[in-house]
Amino acid sequence: MTMRDNGYHDERPTVVNSPTPTPHQQDILELASIGLSYDEIAARCNVSSRTIRFQFEKMFRVLGVRSRSEAVAMWMDSKRRARRPVDECPYPKPFPDDFMACPAYLARQVADLDEKSRPIAPIWTCQHLAGRRMAKTEYRWYGACVLGDSIGRERWAKQAGPDRLRTLNHLQHDLAPVTGPFAQRLWELKGDQARALQRNEDPRSATQRMEALSDRFIGDIGTVLNRRRGLLKQNWLSIDECVDQARRLIEGVLEQASPAVWDSRFDALMRFPADVWSPLPADSAEGARRS
Repeated sequence: MTMRDNGYHDERPTVVNSPTPTPHQQDILELASIGLSYDEIAARCNVSSRTIRFQFEKMFRVLGVRSRSEAVAMWMDSKRRARRPVDECPYPKPFPDDFMACPAYLARQVADLDEKSRPIAPIWTCQHLAGRRMAKTEYRWYGACVLGDSIGRERWAKQAGPDRLRTLNHLQHDLAPVTGPFAQRLWELKGDQARALQRNEDPRSATQRMEALSDRFIGDIGTVLNRRRGLLKQNWLSIDECVDQARRLIEGVLEQASPAVWDSRFDALMRFPADVWSPLPADSAEGARRS
């Protein structure tokens, strides 16, 4: 049976000259490598978000690293060049800022977290990455490309249009200096609001600062997008939809009852507006994946 036929491998990678993460931790690292949040990893592993955070803290100590991206990079470097699923993304992660090796790469910004689950720097992943179970297993995961193998990526990129893909990636990098610092500062102010509530103090000061920060952010985003209005229209991208999505995400953070931990709300703001920009019309994208 060929590699293309079986679609999976039977061996776990090993870490050379380093402590080896447990099988469960290896699955967590695979899912982290595609940019999933703690909550998203927890959902796939059927455990609590607190358990995932605890496992990362253990891995930081065992591997001698200080952030999630360092743990992922060490794990990716250690994997054997053995038989792997044909749809597994073959590129090292996190992706460098200037990554261009994959023709179908579609940049997405997420937060790197330290050993105390605090955001410390943005990192780049790809919107086409997804966590998938290994064939014939119930718990083993790997970072898959939803477009399939290298042939599928080439085919999709050709249909999407190389110029449009470059435009999307450039826009993501143009927006990053605005979205990244905003998401982190909003998270810091959310902590101030939560601490005030815990102390039975008035949280209005922190809430008002979040509102003022958010108003400036919406204005800054509008300025960046309006400067590129012609390019956005040419590539079927909507400014209004992007700004409305940002407002909805921010409203969820401003609610006093919402959690103060870094989670998917802040990750979505960092990669805004990638979640509302389709790289292809829906019918074309689906056709590219099926053909």
